[in-house]
Amino acid sequence: MREENVIIFEGRYSNQAIQFMLKKNSIMCSAVASIVAVIGTIVVLVISYMLDLWALMSFLVAFVFMIGIVAIAPFVNKKQTIEAIAPRRVVVDDDKQCINITLRKSSVVIQKSFNCLRCVIDYGKWYYLKFKFPKLDGFVCQKEAIAQGNTEEFEKIFAGKIVRKLKKERHKSAK
Repeated sequence: MREENVIIFEGRYSNQAIQFMLKKNSIMCSAVASIVAVIGTIVVLVISYMLDLWALMSFLVAFVFMIGIVAIAPFVNKKQTIEAIAPRRVVVDDDKQCINITLRKSSVVIQKSFNCLRCVIDYGKWYYLKFKFPKLDGFVCQKEAIAQGNTEEFEKIFAGKIVRKLKKERHKSAK
């Protein structure tokens, strides 16, 4: 039985959507690693100066490598990363004014009110639900994966929050 005012996204993601999620995760991980590296660098510099142990400066090289490794980590084991960050199911309930996100790996359901949603970015083939910091970054809802409802209903619910960022298709020339 179809519930009124409920839109459900459920299914597989396209390769483009997967690459988008991996890139977003890589950027977020790099930002966190950079913050840790800056704090670590300050601590190492202070300790090196205070104790006159300049050999500790070699730890600064480790911080630089850490940022690089963390940045590429999501791409190394794509399957595990996608299982951790891609929702299995997203339910938009207009009556309750909430979004329920079921994660793939842990089957945890995250419930967020519409007030927590900063904006909905339309990338053409999917929507990116961007939440207010620091609670969650965001989630992809692929338009082809709508199991209940349609894009018109979805866009009507979030009319004031939709930002369109349609990318131009790149044409591959035959070599």
